[in-house]
Amino acid sequence: MRTVSKVTNWEGPLPISETTNRVSPVQIFEGLLIDLIWTTKEDYIDQVKEVTPDWYLAGSDYLRAEINQPLIDEINGYEPQDLHSKCRSEALRHWPVTQEATGKVLNAIQRGDVAKVGRLLFAMLDDVLIELAFLNERPYESASRMLTEAEALPKRPSGFADVASIAKDGGYTDLRRTKEAVETVFDGRSVTRSPDGSCMAPRPTTHSSTWCAGTRSRATSRSPDG
Repeated sequence: MRTVSKVTNWEGPLPISETTNRVSPVQIFEGLLIDLIWTTKEDYIDQVKEVTPDWYLAGSDYLRAEINQPLIDEINGYEPQDLHSKCRSEALRHWPVTQEATGKVLNAIQRGDVAKVGRLLFAMLDDVLIELAFLNERPYESASRMLTEAEALPKRPSGFADVASIAKDGGYTDLRRTKEAVETVFDGRSVTRSPDGSCMAPRPTTHSSTWCAGTRSRATSRSPDG
């Protein structure tokens, strides 16, 4: 048996524990974490290929066959049915988390708490990137390149480029610019409006906001961080 690293295509014998003389599921080999997982075709598809909360990144995973090439090809070629509906459901499910993260940024800005704005902005951006993966029905290829990949997605809200630039350049100390960019992103009408005319994302502010369906919600956070 042999194992392959998705990231580096490293190939070698299965790691054997020196103390137990058995295959160890987790090993560090030349600085690379090797994590062996025993699974079935059905479980792998359910956990990786189907649309789940982790699909925004896990969905791009692939396998390289050491044996049974037809089975591995079948798994790699699996495509979820009703992808649009499933992705929209996950985007909606994740939206309260994104909205709360946004509220924390806006509240920190309102307080002039520059020391917290950067950390909270990066946390908010992570949630925005998750939303965009589901809205575009496309998982990211790499966690380290999520922002770069998101900048090339066809569906992006107005202001996203400015938020991305602020994050990359460390411009969050300009509180006015950051506030305007964050609020523009969460206007969201150009991205979140569905074919039937409904939309999933209200504009989050430090005041109450209204979903298109009429549900009341708040972006104000009461947590210690926001």
